Amino acid sequence: TLIFMRGVLVNTRDLAGQLMRIEYVWIHQDLAPFLRDVYDHVARNLDLVEIMRDLLTGTLDVYLSSVANRTNQVVKVLTVLSTVALPALVVSGLYGMNVKGLPGADSPYGFEISIAAMATTTGLLLWILRRFGWLLKYKRRERYVPIRCATVQDRMVLAVKTSVQRCRLPDQNAGRPY
Repeated sequence: TLIFMRGVLVNTRDLAGQLMRIEYVWIHQDLAPFLRDVYDHVARNLDLVEIMRDLLTGTLDVYLSSVANRTNQVVKVLTVLSTVALPALVVSGLYGMNVKGLPGADSPYGFEISIAAMATTTGLLLWILRRFGWLLKYKRRERYVPIRCATVQDRMVLAVKTSVQRCRLPDQNAGRPY
C-alpha cells in the first residue's frame, strides 16, 4: 500500500542522507556519488508516492461527492412524494377519528366529500409544486435548426443552436448585437 511504501521510503531517504553526510570507516569517499544517487532515487520515488496519495485522495473525494449527490436526489424525490401525500393523509386522519361534529360526517355523501377534499387538496398542491418548478421539471431538448446566413462568404447552411447564434442580414439590424 502507499502508506507502507511511504514509511519505507521516508526511512530509506533519511538513512541515505545520513550516510552521505557522516564519514564511516566502512564507507569510503568513492561511494559518495552512489549514495547521492540512492538518495535522489528514493526522494523521487517518495515524491511519486505523495502524488499518488494526492490523486487517490482526490478520487475518493469525487466518489464521495457523487454518492452524496445521488443521496440528495433520492431524498428530494422522497420529500416531494411525502409532500404530495400529506393533504390526503391529513383529511383521512381527521375523518378517521371517532369524534362527533365533523362537517359532513353524518351526511350520506360524507365518504364522497372526503375523497373530493383529498383529491382537491392534492391537486392544488401538485399545481403549486409544478408552478414553482419543483415537480415535473422537464428538460427541453436542444433544437438545431438550419440558418442561412445572407453574407456572400456564409452562403452555406449552418446547424446551430437558435439561442446561441443568429445570423443577421448586412443591411438590417445594423448596430445590434448578434
